[in-house]
Amino acid sequence: MIIVEGMDNSGKTKLTEHLAERFKLPHIKSPKDRTHLLNDALTTLMLNPEAVLDRFSAISEAIYGPILRGGTAFDKYVSQWKFFMDKLVRCKPLIFYCRPPEKQIFAYGDRKQMAGVVEHKEELLSAYDTMMSSWAGRLLIMKYDFTLPNARSFADYAVEVYLAKKRMDRYEHIGC
Repeated sequence: MIIVEGMDNSGKTKLTEHLAERFKLPHIKSPKDRTHLLNDALTTLMLNPEAVLDRFSAISEAIYGPILRGGTAFDKYVSQWKFFMDKLVRCKPLIFYCRPPEKQIFAYGDRKQMAGVVEHKEELLSAYDTMMSSWAGRLLIMKYDFTLPNARSFADYAVEVYLAKKRMDRYEHIGC
């Protein structure tokens, strides 16, 4: 599973569409409804081992929820959240953290933003930076900056290596 995560206007959708097309993988957009967030996230993990996710609702909710709404959709389900995170680590996804320079992220132009995003943009970006760096030892996280030359080629190479490793892991698992 390849997860493309980051703030609005950071290049997630273009990278997700590119990777899905380039590697012939399903492209899944994170649901907007937070009613059954953890169940939806677990279902996505279990049913789509080789897919490209444009934002993963359980991750982005952990960032946006506390800052924009004063809490997350799963605050009362802490044990389920821990179970989910354990599952996520065991699935060994490749996570692209889309993180171009701040001036690029905050150049919204005419794009409409979710309520509160513009007012809390620095706080949201800091929360993303903190979360991604805290996961660096447990999950495979690649920082992606679309403003750099050859950024897409680098992303393509990372996915090729990741998919080859996943195939080798499956091959070894069946005892061949």
